[in-house]
Amino acid sequence: MKKVSLLIFLCYCVNGLFARHIIGGEITYQCNGNGDYTFNMFVYRDCLSGGADFDTPATITIYRESNGSFSEFVTFDAPLRSIEGVPLPEDPCTTLPPVCVQKGIYRFTRNLPTPTEDITYHVVYQRCCRNNTIANLNDPGSQGVTYTIALTPEVLRFNDASCNNTPTFDNFPPIVICAGVPIEFDHRATDFNPNDELIYKFCSPIQGGGLAGSPGFGGSPEDCDGVQPNPACPPPFDGVNFTFPTYSPTNPMGGDPQITIDPLTGLISGIPNVLGQFVVGVCVEEYRNGVLLSTVSRDFQFNVTNCEPTVAAVIASDEVRAGNEYVITSCGENDVFFDNQSVQRSNIEEFFWSFDTNGDGVDEIFTEWSPTISFPDTGFYQGQLVLNPGLNCADTALISLNIY
Repeated sequence: MKKVSLLIFLCYCVNGLFARHIIGGEITYQCNGNGDYTFNMFVYRDCLSGGADFDTPATITIYRESNGSFSEFVTFDAPLRSIEGVPLPEDPCTTLPPVCVQKGIYRFTRNLPTPTEDITYHVVYQRCCRNNTIANLNDPGSQGVTYTIALTPEVLRFNDASCNNTPTFDNFPPIVICAGVPIEFDHRATDFNPNDELIYKFCSPIQGGGLAGSPGFGGSPEDCDGVQPNPACPPPFDGVNFTFPTYSPTNPMGGDPQITIDPLTGLISGIPNVLGQFVVGVCVEEYRNGVLLSTVSRDFQFNVTNCEPTVAAVIASDEVRAGNEYVITSCGENDVFFDNQSVQRSNIEEFFWSFDTNGDGVDEIFTEWSPTISFPDTGFYQGQLVLNPGLNCADTALISLNIY
């Protein structure tokens, strides 16, 4: 009985390590003086699909780089300080699909001695695996993450009065974005030194770990290609394996036109028109007097979906143009019935139809839900159906009527 219980326990542990769940993260640091730095690491997980929980604690490794060679400086456990829920975008006029994202907050302080030679410290966390439903990666469920930050000689040589802090992102991107709807997300970061220059760009999320040690795979889970490397493995790091040529680090969501990021403001804009889950990497480079001090890399997951509006003006028609122009043709009938199929009726507080029936530029108003309107002759008429005028959740349908 003891052997059976031990086997069940080991299977549970390995499966827990292997479960796919990570959807993003980043590391930043704050200088305290005298070689002390406080690091903040944020890891984001999908809490809807029942994947593995956050590491408690997380294994962190710091490497020293000198002349292109890497040596392990220290490996330690970083405590999980807290877990926060990431809220869905607030839009009372749209019904969003069920999504759950949590943010794990790790915070630790380490002393990094000021070197007499050119030394770079690399702080590294690695873990497998990402969501296996990601659309822009090859075999995403086998690709892990590396979250890292480098403290360069330019940073380490600062005295206590001017030691450097990395920029920190102000906001987390929206969890859900609606297909066909323009997105404008302010992805800017705040820098403690107002004279530093920040440059933004799309960049590749970093690969880390793998399937070793998981059920059906050999090796140890703590190997470099394992589900939970311990120690984390040193640079250089590989980017994730995008599904080329449709997706790439600079075009992570495909589509035409593709989304863009403003290099000076960090504004992400565009019209996402491909459905799915997409891993996106954003880097902010910090320059002082033309010298690169730090690069903060964040990756996250955009969920592009067809969103259901709580109010939408819809009319039975022969053709729909540009999403909101309804073309209706009537042959030999000047009395035209308009079938109002708008949704959701419980959210529609007020509505009206308007038509210039006499061609004199004066609209006639109709307030029936589905009216029959008499037109004086054959010809072309334009009108509209307006829902909830002046309210937050409003919509308008344009009408083009041809009477032959």
